[in-house]
Amino acid sequence: MMVATILALGGFGKTGSVSGIAGYFTGDCAVGYYVEGGQRPGEWFGDGARALGLNGTVDRKQFENLLAGRSPDGHRMLTQSKAKQKQFRERVVVDDRSPLDPTTRADSKHKRRLHNPGYDLTLSVPKSVSVWWALADRDTQKKIDGVIDEAAKRTLTWIESDLQLGRRGLGGREEERAGLVIGMFSHFDNRNGDPQRHIHCTILTPCLRKDGTWASINGAKLRDWTRTLGPMFRCELATLLQERFGVRIGMQSAEGQRSKWFELQDVPPDLVRHWSSRREEILQQLKDSGLDPKNTSAAARTRANLESRAAKNDHRPLQERREEWRQTAKGLGYPSLSVRDRQEFRPRALTNGEFTELVRQSAARLHEQTSTVTYRDLLKEVCEASECRGVTAKVLDRRLREAVNSSPEIRRLGALQREEHYCTKDMWALERRLLNTAERMTKRRGATVSAEIRESILSRYGELSAEQVTAIRSMTGEESALRGLSGVAGAGKTHSMAVTREVFEAAGYRVIGGALSGAAKEELSSQAGVSSRTVASYLHQIDRSPARKVADRVRHDVTQLIRAAAGKSTRKYPKNPLDARTVLMLDEAGMIDTRLMQKLLRHAEKAGATVILAGDSKQLQPIGFRWRLCSQTVGSGTRLTVRLLKSCETEMLDRLWKTTPAAAGSW
Repeated sequence: MMVATILALGGFGKTGSVSGIAGYFTGDCAVGYYVEGGQRPGEWFGDGARALGLNGTVDRKQFENLLAGRSPDGHRMLTQSKAKQKQFRERVVVDDRSPLDPTTRADSKHKRRLHNPGYDLTLSVPKSVSVWWALADRDTQKKIDGVIDEAAKRTLTWIESDLQLGRRGLGGREEERAGLVIGMFSHFDNRNGDPQRHIHCTILTPCLRKDGTWASINGAKLRDWTRTLGPMFRCELATLLQERFGVRIGMQSAEGQRSKWFELQDVPPDLVRHWSSRREEILQQLKDSGLDPKNTSAAARTRANLESRAAKNDHRPLQERREEWRQTAKGLGYPSLSVRDRQEFRPRALTNGEFTELVRQSAARLHEQTSTVTYRDLLKEVCEASECRGVTAKVLDRRLREAVNSSPEIRRLGALQREEHYCTKDMWALERRLLNTAERMTKRRGATVSAEIRESILSRYGELSAEQVTAIRSMTGEESALRGLSGVAGAGKTHSMAVTREVFEAAGYRVIGGALSGAAKEELSSQAGVSSRTVASYLHQIDRSPARKVADRVRHDVTQLIRAAAGKSTRKYPKNPLDARTVLMLDEAGMIDTRLMQKLLRHAEKAGATVILAGDSKQLQPIGFRWRLCSQTVGSGTRLTVRLLKSCETEMLDRLWKTTPAAAGSW
């Protein structure tokens, strides 16, 4: 997994104490690690470290004191108030094997963690670089080490100067640049003994603010930026490798597919696959947990990493390990390895037009998952797309900041939880069209049922709860052409939909169903008795150009004539499934992306059909763009709610909210 990872330092060590954490990083270090065994000694980095007089090799006792929030000599506290300094003692930090938040509870008795030692930001190089490093001669190996260290230091320098991890004021609302105290620990293998160059950047909690005072870093912000820092590090690494060694790189993985990180093109894929055992173990752990490895969060991958790793007990000298790796490569048919390109590397600067197109494509990829994007999301995509261009992350960051502030294609939406959000002009226009369609449908009269029919059918279902009865009355008694139903698992939503279908059919309406997935469509058909199809199937039939419709009709008629001549049965040409006497129930509506929803609602509006959006607000996010449902609770403490449509985070979407008094419920 070539993304950067981050863990609260409480996740390390046998006891979770600062001595255990310090032992994890410094206990296996040796200055002569090439011949004595162990890993390279740690190195101090950051303006905060320099202000404390820390340079060169990390001293274990100083490291322990800083982990505890003390000064390196242990004589004063750096991260707590004077009142707490008097009662300070070493705190035990719980290892719950997940990316931790400093405010999380320590155990079931709700003992609050009083001090978080810091964070371990692990920067890993692509596997092909580790393979090259493992099989290179010692001089080349040291040069590669220097390039990896420089790329990591460039990334850490950017974090220190641009992320503003210092805080002050009530609740830390004011952010500012802060000098960091970082211990860099370079490791050369993974838990299975495979070559894997990575650097543990232990960013300690104390940070130096511009007025000379010390405070705790903003760990939540650092954690949010982790997945962006990985591509930034790889951009720096790829640029330095091309400049210093002239290597050929590309975005093709060992499996021959396009990857999200660069690989050295002269390293045999067989070696990469052979020494990727930890990646395979993590993927298998995700599968065993019932998760899709291609669609999991960073927290899930980190947990899988921790749960699947074995103890690290191989402390042999690097010289012995190198010989073992050479013999393994020789056994696989690769007695030697050369990755140097004959051509001199000449980076080509991106023109303004090329960079604008790069930003547009990056935003488009992000919009396949969400309707609004943050700056860190954009920077991550831009860096991933630029790893082979020979452009540093610092340059990409500068140009991207200029682009988001001046590009007519990017719209600034304002801050949400102290972070700016953006969307493209196309997404803004699409959201506006969806909103306008939904607003018109809420004002148009839809399918109506008389109270006599509704109550007659409800009287036959004595098992219905008060919530279900209220929801059914709302669904069949409203006059709007756009309605909604939301219920958590077990609230009886499917049964309510079945009774709603019966009420509409008794009034002479045709009820059909739809869902994004085939499984949800089948469940709607079998459990609610609603004849259903997937959303894609509906749109394939409805959303066609006039020329396509004529061609399809001609093809259908010719086919039926041939079947009739052969004595086979014939079928009628399928009509538009939507008309004024149709009620379309969309299950799991929250998972339908904005483009599909806009198309379906537009066709429903044109046909005069009534649409009911059903789902669970806590289910998975849409596969495409996010759009929101705003709820009006039906009764006190209910789990089944009536909902009206509202789109995502833009101020222009408030029009529907304000013009629909019935929807004035909870966000």
